[in-house]
Amino acid sequence: MDWHNWRFRDRREYIYESETSLEELIQHSEYLFDWLSRKGREYHFQPILEFDGLNSYVYNEDFLERLLVRYPDIKLCLDTARLYQQDRFDPNFDARALLRRYTKYAALIHLSTVQVKDTVQHSHYPALPELSRADGWAPIEDYLRIIREENSGVRIMFEHRSDLITTEQLERCYAWVDGILSGAIETSEA
Repeated sequence: MDWHNWRFRDRREYIYESETSLEELIQHSEYLFDWLSRKGREYHFQPILEFDGLNSYVYNEDFLERLLVRYPDIKLCLDTARLYQQDRFDPNFDARALLRRYTKYAALIHLSTVQVKDTVQHSHYPALPELSRADGWAPIEDYLRIIREENSGVRIMFEHRSDLITTEQLERCYAWVDGILSGAIETSEA
């Protein structure tokens, strides 16, 4: 995948998949999960790991799921806009499949949308029902349906810039999301 459209702030924030083997990643991840689990118990907090740019080890292998089962006190945070961005730029990535696979381990969903055409536009935009996939917007309705099916108890954090829309649009955003998650609105996307 070409990561030039991704907004990493600092080269120290990531490593390329080619810089580590699957075995090394598994070893480091097992250490991290054990350490986080112990610290969570010691300091009375729930560790939550947020996905950013994901390499194929995470979406093609099952080591992370095994760790999440073995350490049920560690949960995930999934970000709808980031998942959509990767879906658009990574030909091997499927955001819907990842949501179906990992939402059950999530404690938190960061909900916003983004428009992706040739470049990323309108980051952290509020999810509105009229924003069309045909215009490059994330398929939020579909994502919310999957989230409702896989983990109806997950917390939703609206991680959007409400200053970009009117008060009426913001209210419509909240009502639409609530309607989908509660099952009051039948979804139209698949």
